[in-house]
Amino acid sequence: MTRAQRPGEEQQQFHVIGLGSCGSVFGMPAGTETALKQGGDVKALWNDFCLTNKVYTAFLKVDPRASQFFLPDSDFWHTYLDSFPPSHRKVGAVIEMDRILPLPRRIREGLIDRYFDEDAAEDAKNNEANRACLMSVQLADEMAIGLAVLHWKAGVDAMDMEFVLGSAGITTEKGLPRRPDPDEEPYNITEPDSAQRAIHMWVLDFDKSTRFERTLQNVVQKLVPASLGNDPYYPRPDVDRDLWTRFGETYRKASRVILESKKADRAMMKLPLQFLKAVEKKIEEHADWDPEKDIDFG
Repeated sequence: MTRAQRPGEEQQQFHVIGLGSCGSVFGMPAGTETALKQGGDVKALWNDFCLTNKVYTAFLKVDPRASQFFLPDSDFWHTYLDSFPPSHRKVGAVIEMDRILPLPRRIREGLIDRYFDEDAAEDAKNNEANRACLMSVQLADEMAIGLAVLHWKAGVDAMDMEFVLGSAGITTEKGLPRRPDPDEEPYNITEPDSAQRAIHMWVLDFDKSTRFERTLQNVVQKLVPASLGNDPYYPRPDVDRDLWTRFGETYRKASRVILESKKADRAMMKLPLQFLKAVEKKIEEHADWDPEKDIDFG
Protein backbone atom coordinates (compact mmCIF):
# COMPACT_ATOMS: atom_id res chain seq x y z
CA MET A 1 0.00 0.00 0.00
CA THR A 2 3.00 2.29 -0.48
CA ARG A 3 2.16 5.67 -1.89
CA ALA A 4 2.60 5.76 -5.64
CA GLN A 5 5.54 7.56 -7.14
CA ARG A 6 4.27 9.72 -9.97
CA PRO A 7 5.97 9.94 -13.37
CA GLY A 8 9.00 12.16 -13.08
CA GLU A 9 10.13 11.07 -9.62
CA GLU A 10 12.42 8.25 -10.68
CA GLN A 11 12.85 5.61 -13.37
CA GLN A 12 10.47 2.68 -12.94
CA GLN A 13 9.58 -0.55 -14.70
CA PHE A 14 5.90 -0.83 -15.59
CA HIS A 15 3.95 -4.11 -15.69
CA VAL A 16 0.73 -4.98 -17.49
CA ILE A 17 -2.35 -5.12 -15.25
CA GLY A 18 -5.06 -4.91 -17.91
CA LEU A 19 -5.70 -5.09 -21.65
CA GLY A 20 -8.54 -3.49 -23.61
CA SER A 21 -9.60 -2.41 -27.07
CA CYS A 22 -8.55 1.20 -26.44
CA GLY A 23 -5.23 0.55 -24.75
CA SER A 24 -3.19 -1.35 -22.20
CA VAL A 25 -3.09 -0.53 -18.49
CA PHE A 26 0.18 -0.61 -16.56
CA GLY A 27 0.93 -0.64 -12.87
CA MET A 28 4.02 0.82 -11.29
CA PRO A 29 5.87 -1.04 -8.52
CA ALA A 30 3.51 -3.43 -6.69
CA GLY A 31 1.09 -1.81 -4.26
CA THR A 32 1.24 1.73 -5.65
CA GLU A 33 -1.79 3.92 -6.22
CA THR A 34 -1.09 5.13 -9.77
CA ALA A 35 -1.65 3.42 -13.11
CA LEU A 36 -0.97 4.34 -16.74
CA LYS A 37 -3.20 3.62 -19.73
CA GLN A 38 -1.35 3.62 -23.05
CA GLY A 39 -2.92 3.53 -26.50
CA GLY A 40 -2.31 4.48 -30.09
CA ASP A 41 -5.80 5.98 -30.64
CA VAL A 42 -5.25 9.46 -29.21
CA LYS A 43 -8.88 10.54 -29.77
CA ALA A 44 -10.34 7.51 -27.97
CA LEU A 45 -7.93 7.87 -25.07
CA TRP A 46 -8.68 11.58 -24.78
CA ASN A 47 -12.40 10.74 -24.66
CA ASP A 48 -11.66 8.22 -21.91
CA PHE A 49 -9.66 10.86 -19.99
CA CYS A 50 -12.39 13.51 -20.22
CA LEU A 51 -15.32 11.26 -19.37
CA THR A 52 -13.45 9.52 -16.56
CA ASN A 53 -13.05 12.89 -14.86
CA LYS A 54 -16.66 13.83 -15.64
CA VAL A 55 -17.81 10.64 -13.94
CA TYR A 56 -15.31 11.12 -11.09
CA THR A 57 -16.89 14.49 -10.34
CA ALA A 58 -20.42 13.08 -10.60
CA PHE A 59 -19.64 10.32 -8.10
CA LEU A 60 -18.24 12.85 -5.61
CA LYS A 61 -14.70 11.55 -6.02
CA VAL A 62 -15.31 7.91 -5.14
CA ASP A 63 -14.17 6.52 -8.48
CA PRO A 64 -10.76 6.59 -10.16
CA ARG A 65 -9.55 9.98 -11.35
CA ALA A 66 -7.49 10.59 -14.49
CA SER A 67 -4.90 13.17 -13.49
CA GLN A 68 -2.64 13.73 -16.55
CA PHE A 69 -2.77 13.20 -20.30
CA PHE A 70 0.44 12.78 -22.34
CA LEU A 71 0.46 13.16 -26.14
CA PRO A 72 2.77 11.16 -28.46
CA ASP A 73 5.19 14.11 -28.69
CA SER A 74 5.36 14.57 -24.90
CA ASP A 75 8.66 14.47 -23.00
CA PHE A 76 7.06 11.61 -21.06
CA TRP A 77 8.19 9.21 -23.80
CA HIS A 78 11.81 10.35 -23.67
CA THR A 79 11.88 9.48 -19.98
CA TYR A 80 9.67 6.41 -19.72
CA LEU A 81 9.57 4.55 -23.03
CA ASP A 82 12.06 1.97 -21.77
CA SER A 83 10.00 1.45 -18.61
CA PHE A 84 7.30 -0.33 -20.61
CA PRO A 85 7.65 -4.05 -21.39
CA PRO A 86 9.38 -4.60 -24.76
CA SER A 87 6.13 -5.66 -26.45
CA HIS A 88 4.46 -2.35 -25.47
CA ARG A 89 7.22 0.13 -26.34
CA LYS A 90 5.09 2.02 -28.85
CA VAL A 91 4.73 5.78 -28.67
CA GLY A 92 1.10 6.85 -28.39
CA ALA A 93 -1.06 8.64 -25.84
CA VAL A 94 -0.98 7.93 -22.11
CA ILE A 95 -3.37 8.65 -19.24
CA GLU A 96 -2.03 8.78 -15.71
CA MET A 97 -4.84 7.75 -13.38
CA ASP A 98 -5.63 6.50 -9.92
CA ARG A 99 -5.10 2.76 -9.77
CA ILE A 100 -7.88 0.48 -8.54
CA LEU A 101 -6.00 -1.90 -6.28
CA PRO A 102 -6.75 -5.62 -6.77
CA LEU A 103 -8.85 -7.75 -4.49
CA PRO A 104 -6.90 -9.19 -1.56
CA ARG A 105 -5.55 -12.67 -2.21
CA ARG A 106 -7.88 -14.38 0.27
CA ILE A 107 -10.99 -12.91 -1.40
CA ARG A 108 -9.63 -13.53 -4.90
CA GLU A 109 -8.93 -17.18 -4.19
CA GLY A 110 -12.26 -17.61 -2.40
CA LEU A 111 -14.10 -16.41 -5.50
CA ILE A 112 -12.01 -18.72 -7.69
CA ASP A 113 -12.91 -21.69 -5.45
CA ARG A 114 -16.58 -20.73 -5.61
CA TYR A 115 -16.93 -20.33 -9.38
CA PHE A 116 -14.16 -22.45 -10.99
CA ASP A 117 -13.89 -26.21 -11.23
CA GLU A 118 -10.97 -27.79 -9.38
CA ASP A 119 -8.44 -27.96 -12.25
CA ALA A 120 -9.22 -24.48 -13.54
CA ALA A 121 -9.14 -23.07 -10.00
CA GLU A 122 -5.54 -24.14 -9.44
CA ASP A 123 -4.47 -22.68 -12.79
CA ALA A 124 -6.21 -19.40 -11.98
CA LYS A 125 -4.61 -19.16 -8.54
CA ASN A 126 -1.13 -19.78 -9.94
CA ASN A 127 -1.52 -17.41 -12.91
CA GLU A 128 0.74 -14.43 -12.24
CA ALA A 129 -1.50 -12.15 -14.31
CA ASN A 130 -4.36 -12.68 -11.83
CA ARG A 131 -2.48 -10.85 -9.09
CA ALA A 132 -3.97 -7.67 -10.60
CA CYS A 133 -7.46 -9.19 -10.35
CA LEU A 134 -10.59 -7.04 -10.51
CA MET A 135 -13.93 -8.86 -10.35
CA SER A 136 -16.87 -7.98 -12.60
CA VAL A 137 -19.99 -7.77 -10.44
CA GLN A 138 -23.73 -8.34 -10.31
CA LEU A 139 -24.58 -6.25 -7.24
CA ALA A 140 -27.97 -5.05 -8.38
CA ASP A 141 -28.61 -2.10 -6.04
CA GLU A 142 -25.11 -0.62 -6.27
CA MET A 143 -25.07 -0.98 -10.05
CA ALA A 144 -28.49 0.62 -10.36
CA ILE A 145 -27.39 3.66 -8.34
CA GLY A 146 -24.16 3.86 -10.34
CA LEU A 147 -25.99 3.73 -13.67
CA ALA A 148 -28.45 6.40 -12.50
CA VAL A 149 -25.56 8.71 -11.60
CA LEU A 150 -23.90 8.07 -14.97
CA HIS A 151 -27.10 8.78 -16.92
CA TRP A 152 -28.76 11.63 -15.06
CA LYS A 153 -25.93 13.39 -13.21
CA ALA A 154 -22.89 12.89 -15.43
CA GLY A 155 -24.91 12.72 -18.67
CA VAL A 156 -22.81 9.80 -19.99
CA ASP A 157 -24.35 6.92 -21.94
CA ALA A 158 -21.97 4.35 -20.34
CA MET A 159 -21.30 2.46 -23.57
CA ASP A 160 -18.81 -0.39 -22.94
CA MET A 161 -17.91 0.77 -19.41
CA GLU A 162 -17.50 -1.74 -16.60
CA PHE A 163 -18.49 -2.18 -12.99
CA VAL A 164 -15.76 -4.00 -11.05
CA LEU A 165 -14.86 -4.91 -7.50
CA GLY A 166 -11.47 -3.75 -6.28
CA SER A 167 -9.86 -2.62 -3.04
CA ALA A 168 -8.41 0.51 -1.46
CA GLY A 169 -6.38 1.16 1.67
CA ILE A 170 -8.37 2.24 4.71
CA THR A 171 -7.36 5.73 5.81
CA THR A 172 -7.00 6.09 9.57
CA GLU A 173 -6.22 9.00 11.88
CA LYS A 174 -3.22 8.93 14.19
CA GLY A 175 -2.48 11.47 16.86
CA LEU A 176 1.09 12.81 16.84
CA PRO A 177 2.67 15.71 18.77
CA ARG A 178 3.54 18.85 16.86
CA ARG A 179 6.95 18.96 18.53
CA PRO A 180 8.73 16.99 21.28
CA ASP A 181 6.73 18.67 24.04
CA PRO A 182 4.65 16.46 26.37
CA ASP A 183 2.36 19.40 27.21
CA GLU A 184 1.54 20.14 23.58
CA GLU A 185 -1.94 19.17 22.35
CA PRO A 186 -1.74 16.33 19.80
CA TYR A 187 -3.08 16.82 16.30
CA ASN A 188 -4.46 14.21 13.93
CA ILE A 189 -3.01 13.22 10.57
CA THR A 190 -4.43 10.73 8.10
CA GLU A 191 -2.47 7.95 6.48
CA PRO A 192 -3.38 4.68 4.74
CA ASP A 193 -3.37 1.58 6.91
CA SER A 194 -1.15 -0.89 5.08
CA ALA A 195 -2.65 -3.85 6.96
CA GLN A 196 -6.29 -3.24 5.97
CA ARG A 197 -8.18 -2.79 2.72
CA ALA A 198 -11.80 -1.96 2.02
CA ILE A 199 -13.62 -3.55 -0.92
CA HIS A 200 -15.32 -1.05 -3.24
CA MET A 201 -17.31 -1.13 -6.43
CA TRP A 202 -15.78 1.02 -9.18
CA VAL A 203 -16.71 2.08 -12.70
CA LEU A 204 -14.08 2.38 -15.42
CA ASP A 205 -13.34 2.46 -19.16
CA PHE A 206 -15.12 5.32 -20.92
CA ASP A 207 -13.23 5.39 -24.22
CA LYS A 208 -16.39 4.35 -26.15
CA SER A 209 -18.87 6.35 -24.05
CA THR A 210 -20.32 9.70 -25.09
CA ARG A 211 -22.22 12.60 -23.56
CA PHE A 212 -25.91 12.79 -24.42
CA GLU A 213 -28.77 15.25 -24.20
CA ARG A 214 -31.52 14.01 -21.87
CA THR A 215 -34.31 13.36 -24.38
CA LEU A 216 -36.52 10.36 -25.15
CA GLN A 217 -34.88 10.02 -28.55
CA ASN A 218 -31.45 9.64 -26.97
CA VAL A 219 -32.79 7.22 -24.36
CA VAL A 220 -33.88 4.93 -27.20
CA GLN A 221 -30.96 5.53 -29.57
CA LYS A 222 -28.06 5.78 -27.09
CA LEU A 223 -28.87 4.48 -23.60
CA VAL A 224 -30.65 1.29 -24.64
CA PRO A 225 -27.89 0.07 -27.03
CA ALA A 226 -25.26 0.99 -24.45
CA SER A 227 -27.07 -1.02 -21.79
CA LEU A 228 -27.56 -4.06 -23.99
CA GLY A 229 -23.96 -3.87 -25.16
CA ASN A 230 -22.95 -4.26 -21.50
CA ASP A 231 -25.53 -6.92 -20.76
CA PRO A 232 -23.13 -9.38 -19.10
CA TYR A 233 -22.89 -6.81 -16.29
CA TYR A 234 -26.54 -5.82 -15.84
CA PRO A 235 -29.52 -7.83 -14.59
CA ARG A 236 -31.84 -8.83 -17.44
CA PRO A 237 -35.61 -9.35 -17.30
CA ASP A 238 -35.38 -12.50 -19.42
CA VAL A 239 -32.76 -14.07 -17.11
CA ASP A 240 -33.92 -13.17 -13.59
CA ARG A 241 -37.16 -11.20 -13.36
CA ASP A 242 -36.91 -10.61 -9.59
CA LEU A 243 -33.37 -9.27 -9.83
CA TRP A 244 -34.35 -7.06 -12.78
CA THR A 245 -37.32 -5.69 -10.81
CA ARG A 246 -35.10 -4.82 -7.86
CA PHE A 247 -32.52 -3.23 -10.16
CA GLY A 248 -35.24 -1.16 -11.85
CA GLU A 249 -36.79 0.05 -8.60
CA THR A 250 -33.44 1.20 -7.23
CA TYR A 251 -32.51 2.83 -10.55
CA ARG A 252 -35.79 4.77 -10.60
CA LYS A 253 -35.42 5.96 -6.99
CA ALA A 254 -31.84 7.12 -7.51
CA SER A 255 -32.75 8.78 -10.83
CA ARG A 256 -35.67 10.63 -9.24
CA VAL A 257 -33.44 12.06 -6.49
CA ILE A 258 -30.87 13.21 -9.03
CA LEU A 259 -33.39 14.75 -11.45
CA GLU A 260 -35.33 16.48 -8.67
CA SER A 261 -32.08 18.08 -7.51
CA LYS A 262 -31.66 19.41 -11.05
CA LYS A 263 -35.27 20.72 -11.05
CA ALA A 264 -36.03 18.58 -14.10
CA ASP A 265 -39.34 19.12 -15.89
CA ARG A 266 -42.10 16.51 -16.08
CA ALA A 267 -40.94 15.09 -19.41
CA MET A 268 -37.40 14.52 -18.14
CA MET A 269 -38.64 12.91 -14.92
CA LYS A 270 -40.29 10.20 -17.04
CA LEU A 271 -37.07 9.25 -18.85
CA PRO A 272 -35.68 6.71 -16.33
CA LEU A 273 -38.86 4.58 -16.49
CA GLN A 274 -38.96 4.96 -20.27
CA PHE A 275 -35.38 3.69 -20.39
CA LEU A 276 -36.23 0.57 -18.39
CA LYS A 277 -39.31 -0.13 -20.51
CA ALA A 278 -37.34 0.39 -23.73
CA VAL A 279 -34.71 -2.13 -22.58
CA GLU A 280 -37.42 -4.70 -21.85
CA LYS A 281 -39.09 -4.08 -25.19
CA LYS A 282 -35.84 -4.43 -27.12
CA ILE A 283 -35.02 -7.70 -25.37
CA GLU A 284 -38.50 -9.07 -26.14
CA GLU A 285 -38.22 -8.04 -29.81
CA HIS A 286 -34.77 -9.57 -30.24
CA ALA A 287 -34.67 -12.73 -28.16
CA ASP A 288 -31.86 -14.09 -30.36
CA TRP A 289 -30.06 -10.75 -30.67
CA ASP A 290 -26.26 -10.95 -30.79
CA PRO A 291 -24.57 -7.90 -29.16
CA GLU A 292 -21.25 -8.77 -30.85
CA LYS A 293 -22.89 -8.18 -34.26
CA ASP A 294 -25.61 -5.66 -33.49
CA ILE A 295 -23.84 -3.15 -31.23
CA ASP A 296 -21.92 -0.33 -32.91
CA PHE A 297 -19.21 0.87 -30.55
CA GLY A 298 -18.34 3.79 -32.80
